[in-house]
Amino acid sequence: MDKSLTVIIPTYNMQDYLHRCLDSLIVSPAMLDSLEVLVINDGSKDKSSLIAHEYAEKYPNTFRVVDKEKGHYGSCVNRGIAEAAGKYVKVLDADDWFDTSELEKLLEKLPESDVDLVLTSYKIVDNNGNNLAVVGQSIVAGEVFDFNSNPAPAVTSYAMYMVTWRTSFLRRINYVQTEGINYTDVEWRCIPMYEVSKSVYYPFCIYHYLLGRVGQSSEDAAMNKNVWQFETCVKSLIRNRSRYNISESILANKENEHAILLYALNIYKIILVRKKATKEDLSRLKAFDDFLNKSCHEVWKKAGEHVAKKWLPIKYVAYWRKTGRVFPLHWMRRKK
Repeated sequence: MDKSLTVIIPTYNMQDYLHRCLDSLIVSPAMLDSLEVLVINDGSKDKSSLIAHEYAEKYPNTFRVVDKEKGHYGSCVNRGIAEAAGKYVKVLDADDWFDTSELEKLLEKLPESDVDLVLTSYKIVDNNGNNLAVVGQSIVAGEVFDFNSNPAPAVTSYAMYMVTWRTSFLRRINYVQTEGINYTDVEWRCIPMYEVSKSVYYPFCIYHYLLGRVGQSSEDAAMNKNVWQFETCVKSLIRNRSRYNISESILANKENEHAILLYALNIYKIILVRKKATKEDLSRLKAFDDFLNKSCHEVWKKAGEHVAKKWLPIKYVAYWRKTGRVFPLHWMRRKK
C-alpha cells in the first residue's frame, strides 16, 4: 500500500523518551500500512537504536531504523527526506510525541490532499504532562488557500511542529538542511515556505511539544552557549530569500520576515542582555547586524525599533547600535 505520511524522528541518546514517542505512532491496524516511521539514529551511545529496532521488528511495514554516524539534527532530516516513501513528510523530535487519534485523522485526509503544505495544531506540555498551551491557526479549516494571493490570507505565526510538507515538493526545490549544528529546525519551518503555492489547515492537534526537559537546546544556558550556531541558522534563512522568487509568494515573505525578526531579536538579547558579552561576542554581533542591514534592511530597521515589554522604554538594540556599548543591566532593572 502507498504511504501517505513519513514521520522522520532524529534521535540522539533519547532512550528515556523514545518508547513514548514511538508508541504514539502505533495507529490502528487498518492505517499502519499508510504510515512510514523513519527513526534516524544519529550515532547514539545509549539504547536508542535497540529500542527503535524493537519496533521495526514488530511492525516491519511501518517502522524502519537508519543507524548512522553523528551529524546532528539537519543530517537526520536530510537522510529522512532521501529515504522517505510517504506522499507527505513530517518531523517528530524523539522527546516529543503525537496524539495517536489525531494522527489517524490526518492520515485519512492526506491521500486526498493536493497541496505543498499541510498545517495542523500542536500542544505545549510540561514534564508532568500538564497542557500549557494549544497553538492553532485562525484560517478556515479544510479550505485550500493560496500563498500568492493579494491580499494574503490571515495566517498566524506558526512553528515547525505545525508543518507537514509534500515530499515531492521538498525534493523538487532541492531542500537541504544545514548539518553539524543545532537549531536547524528553524530552516525546516521557514525555507521551503518561499516556494509554497497552495496550503491547507486541518484542526487536528497532533504534535505534543515537551517544554522543560533538562538538556533541551532551547534552554537559556544552551542558547547562551550555542548562540552562534543559532546565528548561522538565521543567516541561512536570510540567504535563502535571494534563492527564491519571494516577490511571487506574498504570504511566505511576510511570515518569514516576521520569523527572521523574532530570531534576530533573540540573538541580540542573548548577547546584549542575557550573557556577559565579550569583545569577540560584540564583534560577531556587529558582523551579524551589518549582514542583516545589507540583506534584509526592513527587518534590521524593525529590530532597532523593537521595545520589549519587560524593559519599557529601553531600546537595547538601538542603544548598542548608537554607542557600541551594552545597556547597563541595573538601568534595565530600574526601568522594569
